[in-house]
Amino acid sequence: MEQLKAANKERKMRILLIMRDPPDTAVSKGGLFPTAIRHHVDLGFDVYVASISKMTRYNKEIVRSLGAKPAIPPATLSSLLSGLNLRPRQGAKRPKGPNLVSENSVSWIAKEIRPEVVTGIQSFQTGIIAQKIAQFIGVEYVTWEHVSTYGRGAFLPVSDETFIEFLRNAHAVLSVSSSLNEAISQRFSISLSNSSVLPNPVPSNFTQRPQSPVPDWLNSIPSRDFVFASWTTWRDIKRLDLLLEAFAKVHRQRPDVKMIVAGPFKEKSAEIMSGFLRRHPDITESVIVTGRIDRAAIRHLAEAADCCVISSDTETFGLPMVEALSVGTPVVSTRCGGPEDILTNSGLGELCDKDNPDALSTAMLRVMGTYATYQPDEISRIADGLFGDVAIKKKWAAVYSNVLPGTGSKS
Repeated sequence: MEQLKAANKERKMRILLIMRDPPDTAVSKGGLFPTAIRHHVDLGFDVYVASISKMTRYNKEIVRSLGAKPAIPPATLSSLLSGLNLRPRQGAKRPKGPNLVSENSVSWIAKEIRPEVVTGIQSFQTGIIAQKIAQFIGVEYVTWEHVSTYGRGAFLPVSDETFIEFLRNAHAVLSVSSSLNEAISQRFSISLSNSSVLPNPVPSNFTQRPQSPVPDWLNSIPSRDFVFASWTTWRDIKRLDLLLEAFAKVHRQRPDVKMIVAGPFKEKSAEIMSGFLRRHPDITESVIVTGRIDRAAIRHLAEAADCCVISSDTETFGLPMVEALSVGTPVVSTRCGGPEDILTNSGLGELCDKDNPDALSTAMLRVMGTYATYQPDEISRIADGLFGDVAIKKKWAAVYSNVLPGTGSKS
């Protein structure tokens, strides 16, 4: 890392980061990608940021506040994938993901920015655009993969052959977990020598207590109660049904528990919640449903909860896990992908089989029974070593250590 920073100090090198959505610190993952931008700035790069969607003045101000520069080509990058023969989804008029990109946008980037490396930081949607820009200019490109699309066999907007070429020609294919790395390799039946794991960081300033007051729904819980909490966007794969069934089993043995379910309901989640409450009127007061909450409330919840629970069938990483661990809260999770990389240390929480309410409730009860052994300061320390600024910047530095002049030999 120090070698890269020294090289950049001697001759500041330009890097172009491609985002799918303009940086916005207010959205649910608002701190994640701004943190990635800041890490590149801290490594000494002259950082330019472009997005597929149009940047507003507000977005540009966020970019500048992070020490980077907004890159505004003459057309949005939603046009950049010309010549890829994009396949429309069944029943859809337009393909999902990037559409056509004009050569004018790429030419403008080549002339005005002249980046020495291009990195897509929001999965293949930005990675393929990074590839096209990099190939036009004649530099390397990197893709940072987050989505579960590969492992779920979901729609991809281009042919497998195009994706294989995209992955193999990248300087680095970064996945947020080893399970996602494996899913990519299995999806395309390839072994990638250029792949590695670069986990999601602790979002910027998340470890600092917010100035806003603790929400009333959190303050109202008696201090004697043990609080489980789960926060996400509740889609079917997040398995709200499993979470609630497991909690009901825990509640039968330990009536002194509460379950906080936070985040917006999507797909069938609202029906699942209402059906559960009808079937279990005896524990209605023990389940607190908050709906969508902002970043400050997530921070309050992560620290106030006694245990974070992840009940998913599939997780590429599990951002709530990072948020909980970073403030010293243990985690119970199903073996759903990403959390399995982290929760191998028994001092951080428990893993259990997915799609098994008995296994999940047993893990939750086990945390309750051994809660005195969990040390919040130690959990935070371990999390910082895995996801903190220094750890993640070292990983980014290793990615670029053999691609830029003065930082090593190019492979």
